[in-house]
Amino acid sequence: MRVLTSRLSTVSRSPDPAHQRLLFAGYTTVFVALWTIYAVISRNNLDVNSDMVENFAWSRELQAGYFKHPPFFAWVVAAWFKIFPAQDWAYYLLSFANVALAFAGVWALIGLFDRSPRRLAAIVALSLTPFYTFSAIKFNANTILLPVWPWLAWATIAAIRDDRMPHAIAAGVLAAIAMLSKYVSVVMLATLFVASFTIPGWQAFYRSRRFPAMIAAFLVTMAPHLIWLHQTGYTTFAYVDTNKADGLGRLIRSTLNFVVAQLLWLSPMVIVIALATGPRFRRVVSAFQWRHAMPAHRLWLVLLCGPLVFTLLAAWMTFTRLSAPWGIPLWFAASTVLLYAPVFEEQDIDLSRLVSIAGAVGLAALVVAPIVRMSEFWLANRTALEPRREAAELLSELWTKKTGKPLVNVAGSQSYASSVTFYAPDHPSEFVEFEPRYAPWMTPDRLRKGGLAIICATDDHVCTAAAAKAVWPSAERISVSLNKSFLWLRGPSHTLQLIIEPPRP
Repeated sequence: MRVLTSRLSTVSRSPDPAHQRLLFAGYTTVFVALWTIYAVISRNNLDVNSDMVENFAWSRELQAGYFKHPPFFAWVVAAWFKIFPAQDWAYYLLSFANVALAFAGVWALIGLFDRSPRRLAAIVALSLTPFYTFSAIKFNANTILLPVWPWLAWATIAAIRDDRMPHAIAAGVLAAIAMLSKYVSVVMLATLFVASFTIPGWQAFYRSRRFPAMIAAFLVTMAPHLIWLHQTGYTTFAYVDTNKADGLGRLIRSTLNFVVAQLLWLSPMVIVIALATGPRFRRVVSAFQWRHAMPAHRLWLVLLCGPLVFTLLAAWMTFTRLSAPWGIPLWFAASTVLLYAPVFEEQDIDLSRLVSIAGAVGLAALVVAPIVRMSEFWLANRTALEPRREAAELLSELWTKKTGKPLVNVAGSQSYASSVTFYAPDHPSEFVEFEPRYAPWMTPDRLRKGGLAIICATDDHVCTAAAAKAVWPSAERISVSLNKSFLWLRGPSHTLQLIIEPPRP
């Protein structure tokens, strides 16, 4: 280990760009492999909130929007599983390939200003925040923004600085992708607008053809979703409204909880940077005065603070409760701001120590991964131990046995029905909440020709009531009790109602 660290220290200080790219690629590859393995070992279900199977269910029917969210991350899931099998490990690999793309975006963004070995130190430090490890396991509307925002910042800054039309068009497309991922990306667009005024040449950019080209690229990319919004009565906005605070006290508490959560999640990175920079770190606070900072430093400070400030402003203007995971994409500039603070020289940053700590954290995660998985059994966490895969496989088996036809339509309690779309060999489409507005692809003719399999948790009375209205009285009903197991551990029993409505002529 000492020899490896010494070798890393020698190579990492080399100014050769090829060496730096090789180190970045090597570190990122090991990171993706290690944390994918951790996710596979530590999880009983893909994720407790069933976001990932819900995304997969949406990806079975490509739309210009979905009732909860804009569509981009569902499109990504659809493309990924055209290549990879519908297996847990493949989904976790997508999650951390997404993180690798985020690291590449930050790497490219820093490269606009500096290509010294300090750039790799910023990536390693960033990888020590939970945003890019534990929180990144769940691929959803928050984590998709991890790569989109830094690449958007890169394209926008390059478009302003370099007088190149392709960068401006890329910035417009990426801005649209950010909004097609989650509407909260408006805070990033606002941040980049403010940041643009710290970039030399901004006046020429706003007077040039690049600016209208960027706007045009944005509108063209957004057009299908904007049309869909109008046609569906802005259904995603109605879902956003479900997060409204029910009083000023609730809004204040959610804001404080949000800010405290962000500080706690950033603290591991700050501690590790302090260890890697030694005594000089005590002076880093004075560096934030930026009295003699270069324009690039001021730009990075805007990229650090802007997303948080605009998120808080948006929450208070719309009276929206803030959820801590919404902070996941906000902090791509955090490690860069710290490590490029004017107080530090290149030799003050011990990259080998940063990498050693990151490696130790990753190996420790692998060691505790089985314990994390077993702890859900010890704590009898019913949601985490829902037998989703087991129920999906049983329902698929019963359907094939009783109808002799492929399973093409499924409905029921969301966590179970969406899991059937992922785990059943036929990967059926979901009749979301038995509601045609939420699943416009599920027409009466399709239900008649393909039939419908329903899976409801018996304590989900909304599901059982809707199921009774959705099928004929002659549909076969089966009650089963299933549980999840791992090694010698068995989870609590879950009673489910399975309903099979065969295809009708």
